[in-house]
Amino acid sequence: MLFSMGANDMANSISPLIGSGVARFREALVLFSVAVFIGAMVQGFMVIKTLGKGIVSEIDVARDISATLAAFAWIMLAAVKGVPISTIHSITGGVIGIGIACFYMVSLAI
Repeated sequence: MLFSMGANDMANSISPLIGSGVARFREALVLFSVAVFIGAMVQGFMVIKTLGKGIVSEIDVARDISATLAAFAWIMLAAVKGVPISTIHSITGGVIGIGIACFYMVSLAI
């Protein structure tokens, strides 16, 4: 997910640093990579937990991974095609997809 966020959002985050002359490209890239990695490791799981409230009754590790992989695939496809998208909307869509799948699994089991 970190790689896809960098592929999609990096220009928005580091262009002011490079354009203003505060940092060179390599320095800005390292700063962005470190900040995104720390944010993902420290609070990434809380984003999915917060988004899952009311959508999916309980989000376990397998559902977390499924939502993250779906968002990663969508963000990478958009980045390769050059389509600007929102990463938060992408992960929200992944969580909603998990919720729909869980709903159908429960309804089919009855």
